[in-house]
Amino acid sequence: MIVKSVKSPIFIVNVKNHKKIKLSFLDYFQDLLKHNNQKNSYKKNDYKVSNTDWFIDKNIKRNYESLFYKVIEDNLVDSIKKIFLCNNIEIHNYWFHQYLKNDNYDWHTHSKSQYSSVYYIELPNKKYKTIFKDINIDVNEGDILSFPSYLLHKSPILNNERKTILSFNFSVF
Repeated sequence: MIVKSVKSPIFIVNVKNHKKIKLSFLDYFQDLLKHNNQKNSYKKNDYKVSNTDWFIDKNIKRNYESLFYKVIEDNLVDSIKKIFLCNNIEIHNYWFHQYLKNDNYDWHTHSKSQYSSVYYIELPNKKYKTIFKDINIDVNEGDILSFPSYLLHKSPILNNERKTILSFNFSVF
């Protein structure tokens, strides 16, 4: 059997008006964490995320939901439809992670979706970008990176900076 490697479609979209949107998201996240009575951090073996809304009941509307969908609609949906020649996308879930000193997220994939995306709301240094096995992707703060959900990836250990991302999974049809 011969197995050939095929490049996966990975794409990056720069968010319009990121600087203004960034401040709004950070305010929403801070307010959400302050008023949330559930767990706001994640620590397990090789994973540590200081602030996240991953544990908030998925049926509860998040305070940033409207802004999230507006950013996706204004910046990503048309590109996805052109790339995949599809009519619609379905967003399965979304969450934010805020990494602080010594936080990281080890190698993992995302199941039950075709694509995963990372919106880099705060990226203090490119060395903290998402890392893939055998693929080097150049991203900047304000970018949305979309990639096949089966690609193995991780978030490296942070030093003293703060990194904030908004992630989501989606499928096209």
